Amino acid sequence: MASVNRPDLLADVPIRSLLATDWYELDISDRNYRCGFNQRETFELFSRSAPFGGAYMICAGTVRALTYLLFTLTEEEAEWLVQCGLSEEFVGYLLSAGSDLFKGVDIWIVDEGRVVFPYEPLMRVQGPTIPVQMLETYALNAVNFSTLVATKAARMRYAAGERAVLLEFGMRRAHDLSHLVAARCAMIGGLDASSNTYASRIYGTQPRGSVMHSQIQRYDDELEAFRTLYQCALDKDRVTLLLDTYDAIQGAYNAVKVAEEMRRDGHELYAVRLDSGDLASLSRRVRSILTEAGFPNVKIILSGDLNEERIEQLVQAGADFDILGLGTELVTCAGQPALPGVYKMTATSDPNTGQAVGRIKLSNDPAKSTLPGAHQVYRFYSSDGMMQRDVIGLDPDDADLAESGGEPLLRQVVKDGEILLPPLSPSERLMEAKKRAAEDLRRLPKQYLALKGAPKFPVVLSKRTMELRESLARELEASPHCAGQQIPDWDES
Repeated sequence: MASVNRPDLLADVPIRSLLATDWYELDISDRNYRCGFNQRETFELFSRSAPFGGAYMICAGTVRALTYLLFTLTEEEAEWLVQCGLSEEFVGYLLSAGSDLFKGVDIWIVDEGRVVFPYEPLMRVQGPTIPVQMLETYALNAVNFSTLVATKAARMRYAAGERAVLLEFGMRRAHDLSHLVAARCAMIGGLDASSNTYASRIYGTQPRGSVMHSQIQRYDDELEAFRTLYQCALDKDRVTLLLDTYDAIQGAYNAVKVAEEMRRDGHELYAVRLDSGDLASLSRRVRSILTEAGFPNVKIILSGDLNEERIEQLVQAGADFDILGLGTELVTCAGQPALPGVYKMTATSDPNTGQAVGRIKLSNDPAKSTLPGAHQVYRFYSSDGMMQRDVIGLDPDDADLAESGGEPLLRQVVKDGEILLPPLSPSERLMEAKKRAAEDLRRLPKQYLALKGAPKFPVVLSKRTMELRESLARELEASPHCAGQQIPDWDES
């Protein structure tokens, strides 16, 4: 019996229907069903390049991709599919199969939070033609955006350093419901908390925020607004004052007056925030004002369309901050709105023997060719524990790579349609992924963390993978319909 009741996996999944896919997945599956074509196939999901001009990615969304296996059709949805042009036979099959639609499907994934590189499979899906094909769009939707945000967050954390507190402030600029995934994956990549209240509840984190400009504008006088923020606060030691509604420097002096009143009452001002202007020079000036007045421990929050490059510039310019609010640039992944992730067939089965047969895709664009076979990624480390190289090997043929010290990155999480993951709360699953990301980034040599000009991390093919690739490529290149097709160069392990 396939997986059915996994509320731990569905807590943040608002759409739960087999319709959550592209039309051609259903249309082609209908044709294959009526033609009796449902043999065992292998697909792999990978990205052709790392985003933002970097060298690496933070894998995320691979668990969310599995939730498609929990979806079914309603009677109403089935009727609508027939009206749209699918056959009654195929729709009836989907409806009657229910949760057993994915029976026979096996899936391997890279755990969320792991550092990965271009062309390495993040998911491997094996099973009958129809269910493994239908999974394509949903899996790509889950993994591409999640990995993009987690990677962007990791780059921002690297630019800011480990000392600063990073808060996700992006819900208002996110693309509709993407705010939920963005908040989660931002924390996987290294952020500490989110202003998104709904996400914070689901993922078991404390929501964080400051104060909006309109709350200052509600009063005729800024100082009165600051005093009221303090006087009406439930936690009078967590008051944050927003300085730049009018003039940031005058705002700092007004903040000092309120801080003095708070101290007389036995409380300390927690933070001030700057959201505009020359943040580097303003933050230094504000710190000087606070320190000279006897408040050196007040935290300074900076925000305002910050990205990793601007954070790096702030650090280099000597900006004085304790907390960064990161929104638009993070949740929209400004600079690269999509990860070039693809889901490609890498093997099928011989109709006579049932044995796996490698499949390769060639192209006039070498970057769009694929590697044939079912693969495992083996990671090797240097004597000091740092990542040294990855080898893409055939599974199970290259299992000896694990015996020689390679760490397998892909692990089986679905067997015969049943999800094998242990039940964890959304918070526990998030924190495990966050911990993995921090550990992997610590073990990635510094040159590969660079925001610009990072070298390519060594990813090579095993001898068996290389031989299979070259053998199939030669066969196809000899056929007339493949004239001019190319494959990229790879190094062999």
